[in-house]
Amino acid sequence: MKIGTLEIVVIVIVALFVIGPDNLPSYAKKFGEVLKSLRAATADLSKDVQENIVEPLNEAQKPLRDALQPLQETVDDVHKNISAAKDSVASAINIRKRATVVTKETLEERKANEWTCPNCNNINHGKFCSECGTPKVTEENKTVQVVQENTKDKGENKEGVTI
Repeated sequence: MKIGTLEIVVIVIVALFVIGPDNLPSYAKKFGEVLKSLRAATADLSKDVQENIVEPLNEAQKPLRDALQPLQETVDDVHKNISAAKDSVASAINIRKRATVVTKETLEERKANEWTCPNCNNINHGKFCSECGTPKVTEENKTVQVVQENTKDKGENKEGVTI
């Protein structure tokens, strides 16, 4: 706790009113002597505590610290290994998550490419029916089939010549 200038001024003003201006110098001298003796007592007390308690405790702790040094190094190594294992597991989880996303996308693409054969009603994924070999009907195929059907009906071949 520190006393600032303002606090000292307030204390001096109150002391002037309580003690009076005639007795104030003698009381200030006594107060200074009390503070000096109090500081000396606290310095002696802290020196005794340092010599009798802190230093013996530090000396007693030194062999314990030396004995714990290899254990601390082992603990540090274990922590490093655990951290490396965590990183490895996290990396594997991230790879699996990415693989799951790719698998989901692949499944969605496969579902989008599914078609039913008009001849045997078999569900297929390629360009030809796996059951009967019928080609997948697309917009291109429909146009070609319609043109071929129209030319057959009129008795013409592909060049438009009448048979």
